[in-house]
Amino acid sequence: MRLKAYRRREETERYDRLLEAVADWEQAGRLRAFLGATELRLADGVPAPLHATEWLAWAWAKAEALDPLAPTAELRRFMRVKRRRNVPDHELPEFSIFDLR
Repeated sequence: MRLKAYRRREETERYDRLLEAVADWEQAGRLRAFLGATELRLADGVPAPLHATEWLAWAWAKAEALDPLAPTAELRRFMRVKRRRNVPDHELPEFSIFDLR
């Protein structure tokens, strides 16, 4: 009985992490859309504060860090290992996008 409860709790936690990843991915997309629109507006000649370039660089980095699917160095390394060794998916260790943070 305890094992069943443990597995149920584990499955619930895993699903919650998935939903969190989806929410982070959506938020990162909204941030990128906003930042892209901001850059277009500034390119149209709207006067920009002196710190706008620095702020945009900071904001883009925040969006990238939030996105669980952003191509981080760790993810690229993980995918290279898989391709190089031609390892079937079922033989790879459990992998979570949260391992990349």
